[in-house]
Amino acid sequence: MKIDTVFIGNKEYYVVQKFLIQNNTYYMLLSTTDETDMMIRKLSIENNKEYLIGLEDEKEFDLVMNEYYKMIKANRVEV
Repeated sequence: MKIDTVFIGNKEYYVVQKFLIQNNTYYMLLSTTDETDMMIRKLSIENNKEYLIGLEDEKEFDLVMNEYYKMIKANRVEV
C-alpha cells in the first residue's frame, strides 16, 4: 500500500486521511519523523495549482473536528 506524503515547509507529512466537509477538502497529516506532530490543512486551488493552507480560525477547526468525529462514528472514515 502506498501512502501519500506532502511537504509543509521543509517537513514531510503522511496524508493520514482526506475528507470533504461543506464543499471543502481537508487533510489529516502526520509527520514522517515525529508522531506527536499532527495537523489539519484545507485544500485551496488558485490558478489551477493546489495548496494546503491552514484553517481560518478556531470555529473552522471545531467544525472540522465535529464533522470528522461524526464520520468516524458512522464508520465513514478509517481510524
